[in-house]
Amino acid sequence: MNKNVFQIFTEKELKTLITESIADYFSQSPALENQNSESVWLTCEQAAEYLHISLPSLHKATKEGKLTACRINRIKLYSKAELDKAVANLKIRYK
Repeated sequence: MNKNVFQIFTEKELKTLITESIADYFSQSPALENQNSESVWLTCEQAAEYLHISLPSLHKATKEGKLTACRINRIKLYSKAELDKAVANLKIRYK
């Protein structure tokens, strides 16, 4: 006998669930395992964690053109290789 199970999510919870599912698919797909780091894509949360910055800082850097993101529908994904290049080209100003 098949049972239907329904669960209610808030909009934020649903977005997070979908984003994490897409990120898991791209990071754990067997077809992608043999590829190098250029093909690794990170969600906003993962990119911010990878760069050790906050989400607002990530969004600001993207808006200013310092970082580039690929948008799939409403989900932004960052190439790990592009993030590495951006960090390598970063000029730090000390006060």
